[in-house]
Amino acid sequence: MQTKALSGARVKDATLGIVEVVFASHLVDEAVLKSVGPEVIDKDGDVTLKGAFTDGQEIVLSAYGHASWNPGAPPIGKGVIREEGSEAVATLQFFMDIPGAADTFKAVQGLGDLQEWSYSLHQVQSTRATVAGKGVRVLQKVGLVKEVSPVLMGAGVQTRTLSTKQADTKQLDSSLRRLLRAAGRARWTGWSYVENYDLDEGFAVFTIESYDGSLARLVQVDFTRTDTAVTLGDVEVEVHETEVYLPKSGERLQFSEHVAAVVADVDALTVRASEVVALRAEKGKSINPAVVEQLRHLASRMDDIKALVAEPTNDIQPPLAELQHELLRFASLAQGV
Repeated sequence: MQTKALSGARVKDATLGIVEVVFASHLVDEAVLKSVGPEVIDKDGDVTLKGAFTDGQEIVLSAYGHASWNPGAPPIGKGVIREEGSEAVATLQFFMDIPGAADTFKAVQGLGDLQEWSYSLHQVQSTRATVAGKGVRVLQKVGLVKEVSPVLMGAGVQTRTLSTKQADTKQLDSSLRRLLRAAGRARWTGWSYVENYDLDEGFAVFTIESYDGSLARLVQVDFTRTDTAVTLGDVEVEVHETEVYLPKSGERLQFSEHVAAVVADVDALTVRASEVVALRAEKGKSINPAVVEQLRHLASRMDDIKALVAEPTNDIQPPLAELQHELLRFASLAQGV
């Protein structure tokens, strides 16, 4: 089994035992491999390329020192990985109801930036190259990251826990959204997004969209939560969005009202997209590729609407029902980011 050290971790929610870990923090593009400096080389003499890790891959959180590879030391949590620019990130959930997990979490929190981390890598595709005058192994693909573990000393550069925080309102929001998102993915086939929720009333609103974008809808569903999971109710109520979420009835909005509502949504989305792009650019990060693809899809639907309302080139007018159908799809897509 090969292992590597994680380059940093942040305790995101001390109550729920959620840790966000940044590892392989110097991922590079293969095109610039010959011009980068020695800082991209880890203690094992390896350099990792962007795209080496699989976004959304689930991983195991091992007991201290990779002890879960040995009999008698069960895993103490789980997580998921993704790439963000030149960093690979793992969000880890300690099983806080397991005594060993809770104790390890307290140790991680107490050690702060003295704590180092390590992860196992399998199904590795690599090549050899010279980087900054040194012969290195270049990791092109890590097909499987099986587990991560806190360790006394790892192979990476500057491995540490970045910071610890107690749970506050912002962290609760982040944690609850994460749990709702996981529950939505388990419930529905296709893309699902948390549009809004009310913790006091115990309901959430999701956008559910087929993978090809051909069908999208808004659904309100009740939920209950524990520290580690959210359970969605059985009853799903389809809603539409104006200023508030309202149950659908047999009567539709007047067409002019529907258009006005969609325009307002698009205006709000445009402002929000500009803010998000600027904020992530300041941090040297880009937008989630899935969201970028949605925005591109949205732009293509806007082109379709332009064509529907353009001056006709012949006597054939687009049927009103078809125009309404396209606008409904457009409204759903606009609310799905």
